[in-house]
Amino acid sequence: MKTKVLLSFIYFIVVIISFPLISRSAEPEIEVNKTSKTAIVKTPEIEDIETTKGEIEVVKTPENESVNTAEIEEVKTAETEVIKTPEMEQVNVVEPQQPQDDGLLQAQTVFFQYYKNPENFQKSIDIINNILLEDPNNCDALIFLSRIWLTYGHYLRDNSSPVKWDRFKKGSEIAQKAIKVDPSNPDTYFYYVANEASLAKSKGIIGSYFLVRRIKKGINKVLELDPNHTEGIAMKGAVLNSIPGIMGGDVKEAEILIRKSLLLDPHLTSTKIFLAKNLFKQKQYEQAKTVLYEVLAERNPTVLADWHLNKRSALKWIRIINEKQQSQQT
Repeated sequence: MKTKVLLSFIYFIVVIISFPLISRSAEPEIEVNKTSKTAIVKTPEIEDIETTKGEIEVVKTPENESVNTAEIEEVKTAETEVIKTPEMEQVNVVEPQQPQDDGLLQAQTVFFQYYKNPENFQKSIDIINNILLEDPNNCDALIFLSRIWLTYGHYLRDNSSPVKWDRFKKGSEIAQKAIKVDPSNPDTYFYYVANEASLAKSKGIIGSYFLVRRIKKGINKVLELDPNHTEGIAMKGAVLNSIPGIMGGDVKEAEILIRKSLLLDPHLTSTKIFLAKNLFKQKQYEQAKTVLYEVLAERNPTVLADWHLNKRSALKWIRIINEKQQSQQT
């Protein structure tokens, strides 16, 4: 009897001691995954999953998927990088070169509006003259001033007007100054020739031997410095079309040169006027009118202001050709 009581007491003591151990084994154990630094909860249900090197391998779900360090850095980089849109993207644009003098830019802006207001001729001249007072050797200003006087002369319709002649003469003198400043610039020679030829034609002395020789020399210098000088090529063609054959004039050669110039710039309407005059001289009236109508229909002129002036010339020559054709029919 005593023995049974003693055994029962010992059993009771064992049960009491074992109870905390049994309770702790049922609680979930928390372990940190050393690789991902993610806390893994080990429950009795995943206790039996095969492990590698004593660590729990967890099936990754969208909720517990771990991100490695490299991926985190990549995400950080992506977050700090600005997404460039067409509105935000910085484009490496090469800005067009502006004239060295702001006054020159102002003069150009004023001048190329002359078709709206003829007073802009004198306004632009005044601006350039102020530039030259401070810098007499400003070649760009001299060239542009010569160009203004050339266009200003053509703006007057009366070829017998001394005012017209004086404008061409001033343009020629300014161009000669520019040549002295920069004899390597083809535009200096071009505007000298353009003003001289325009003056001679207005006076009706384009056939003067010494004048023609001087003009030819100037044109050859332009093309020597720049063989693809569009206006220079056209000018040579216009001169060959105007002077007598005995002095070197050649309408066929003139047409070739003028068309070559148009290949370089098909929207230069002054050159198309030259071509129409050349075709008229060759009695190709319909072709000449076609070219003149192209001038009137031009929608992308190289120089908008000059296009307005050349439209006036185109209408005049269309009328001349129509009168010529009508006279031949009677």
